[in-house]
Amino acid sequence: MNSFSGLRQEKTDPDVTIMTGPQLKKQKKKLRALEGKEQTPENLKKRKRLTVAIEEYENNCKPSQGATKQTEANKAKKQKKAKKTKKQKANDDEDFLEKAFREANTPEHKQAKQAAEDALQRKEDERQRKEDERRDAYRQEKQEQQEKQRQEQQREREEHQWRERQEQQWREQQWREQRERQRQQEEHRPREKTPEDKITELQVLLKLHNVPEDIISLVNDYNKQGYRKLSLKYHPDRPGGTTEFSTFLNMVKDHHEPNIHVPDETWVK
Repeated sequence: MNSFSGLRQEKTDPDVTIMTGPQLKKQKKKLRALEGKEQTPENLKKRKRLTVAIEEYENNCKPSQGATKQTEANKAKKQKKAKKTKKQKANDDEDFLEKAFREANTPEHKQAKQAAEDALQRKEDERQRKEDERRDAYRQEKQEQQEKQRQEQQREREEHQWRERQEQQWREQQWREQRERQRQQEEHRPREKTPEDKITELQVLLKLHNVPEDIISLVNDYNKQGYRKLSLKYHPDRPGGTTEFSTFLNMVKDHHEPNIHVPDETWVK
């Protein structure tokens, strides 16, 4: 059973309730606006509610006097402690510097400093040596690559020149073989007979067949009138004429007057 069930529930006006700082500013603005308006009962009632709400919020948020004094004391203590800490820090820094200065002038510190510098110098020398070795190795590798490339180019040039020489030799060999074949063909080719050779052959042929002398003389001194005269004289139908003599006469005529056939292209069947 709720022991507070008999109490009357307090009614709050949401327009007057103040929970935050922005709400406080808003309610103060409303209060100033009401103060400038006409003093009606309703406006006076609203002003009173706003004034009460603002005072309650400010009283609730305002710290007590003891708390304020305690806060100020703590603040002053902190400031004093901060000043003391700052002064102590400055003194500590001076003591540290004084101590470092005294230590820096001792032989042990000088030896340690010299040893550190020597170690640093050795480390720098080692780094420089490695850098030089790396640079030399890179330069050596670059030179080897260039030399290898140069040798490869030289080998390619030599191979190209060798192929050109082989091709030139092959062309010369082919040319010589062709010339040799042409020469052999010319040697085995029958020589074309000259007119004098043909006349001589014809005279020899006539003498072998015991042709009369006047037919043989017609070979060297041919004319149509002499040919007609001898054709009538040695015609097979006349005394003393034979078919053989007539054939030889025709051979003499064909030798001096070759029968060249010229086709007639205009002839139509």
